[in-house]
Formats: sequence, structure tokens, C-alpha cells
Amino acid sequence: MKRKARIEWEFEIGIEEIWNVVTDLDNYEWRSDLTNLKKITSTEFIEYFKGGGETTFRIIDKIYGEKYSFDMKSKFFEGMWVGKFEVCGTKTKLIFVEEIDIKNPIIWLVSLFSLNFLNCNIKLAT
Repeated sequence: MKRKARIEWEFEIGIEEIWNVVTDLDNYEWRSDLTNLKKITSTEFIEYFKGGGETTFRIIDKIYGEKYSFDMKSKFFEGMWVGKFEVCGTKTKLIFVEEIDIKNPIIWLVSLFSLNFLNCNIKLAT
């Protein structure tokens, strides 16, 4: 059962600073939903979530200041995530799209009430 979520943000911060925060696997504190992040290789990592659960990621594209994308897999779903970064005057626009195939019909049903799969608190210094 497929699901797709798209989120857009605009920040009054330069693209370099936002790129560095989003793609830095060593400093994930801005992700309020994580308890840990473990790098497996230069292109693979695992995120561990508050409340349990983990997701494995494999980086597909990492084009500086433009695109960051990866495949992801957990016991509940498989899919891909694409982050696009755009300069809009003095602002930086982020477009995050997540497409997943949910394995469990009950989890899929719950997801109907929570479309925001990318729900996290971004804490960037301005």
C-alpha cells in the first residue's frame, strides 16, 4: 500500500548552512524524533527512533546544495526520500518528498491520520 508525503519549508538562512545540517550524519540533534544514528558505510546508515523502531537508509544522490536522496527500509515499510534545496532570493527553500510502500494494512490505515511522515522539529540557528 503506497503513500506519498511532500513537505516544503522556507528559511531565512543560506543554502550552505541548511545543506550542512541536513546532510551531516554525525550531528542529528535537530531531529527530535531520533535517539541515535549509526553510520554503517559512507552511503548507509540506520536511524533509531524514540519509542522504538529503526530504519536503514542507502544514499542514492548527494549533489551539493541541490539534491539529497536515499532508499529506506524498515520492518513496516520500504521506499525512498528526496530532498531538494533551492535558493529563493535571500531564502532557502526545502522540498522533501517521501514515497513508501507500507507492508502492514493496519499501519497504512494509521498513516491516513498522520500524513506528515517527515514530522520533525528543525532547530537551525538564524
